[in-house]
Amino acid sequence: MLVRARRVCLGLTLALLAVVAVGCGSRATRAPLKHVAVWRMEPSERGIPAPRSLCVSTNGELYVLDTVGRVLVYSPTGALAREWSMPEVSVGRPEGIVELRDGSILVADTHYHRLVRFSASGEVLSLWGQEGTEAGAFIYPVAVTQDPEGLIYVAEYGGNDRIQVFSETGGVLRSFGSFGTGEGQLQRCSGLAFLDGQLYVADAINNRIQVYTPQGELTASYARAGDVPFRFPYDITVTAAGELAVIEYTAGRIALINGRGDSLGHYGRTGRAEGEFATPWGIAAGADGRLFVADTGNHRIVVVQP
Repeated sequence: MLVRARRVCLGLTLALLAVVAVGCGSRATRAPLKHVAVWRMEPSERGIPAPRSLCVSTNGELYVLDTVGRVLVYSPTGALAREWSMPEVSVGRPEGIVELRDGSILVADTHYHRLVRFSASGEVLSLWGQEGTEAGAFIYPVAVTQDPEGLIYVAEYGGNDRIQVFSETGGVLRSFGSFGTGEGQLQRCSGLAFLDGQLYVADAINNRIQVYTPQGELTASYARAGDVPFRFPYDITVTAAGELAVIEYTAGRIALINGRGDSLGHYGRTGRAEGEFATPWGIAAGADGRLFVADTGNHRIVVVQP
């Protein structure tokens, strides 16, 4: 009942924040980014698809999770190269995706409380975890990343609100974080990224970016970029320039910061035109400097670059 109640509260929070965001002005300094392209979502018989999460592979392909339970793979020029479906989708759709250093693709199969590892062509290689609160189990895993040593970090919400750390073969090593608003606590930690040996966490409902050592020690917390507060920071990625790009769900914008949390500017606002985003869920960076935004409410992928 507690998990269900918190899921209902989360839905109400998202709806309220989305309404509040419309029409709000911004004191943000414009980031040195420009619009490049819009990539449309492939049609589906299951409904009108929208992107939820994405990652860029080492060969420059863009992997996209959508709202109908597919993995879509785009070439660097935006052509659909291949696609496949999750093993099951009737209960809910996945949210987090990352390319591991062995070239396989790891997906947080959120509503099935597990991780699914695919080959780059879509073959299921393994499934990890089950619903639960014990070590190695999950309640709504929503974000995944891998550190330079190969360890895998998984963020959960809705019951555990923690980050678990696994070996490359799926052995659970440790966890940190708990539900709450205090230092080091989490509420919907929906984005993970490593920069200079530190783990940066998009702590969405708490409207902040928290920074941890790989062992789980909190080293910093940023509630704003410059003088502009974060508004539901939903995902985070490391850019080709070694900066951090944060996508803000309710503000409909990208916030650029350095590793110390200093603002490097903002791009975008809530809307449907060029340079605007509607409830964006994800962001990923390419080695060529491009940023890819899951512009979820507009059912599109937006490409920007310096």
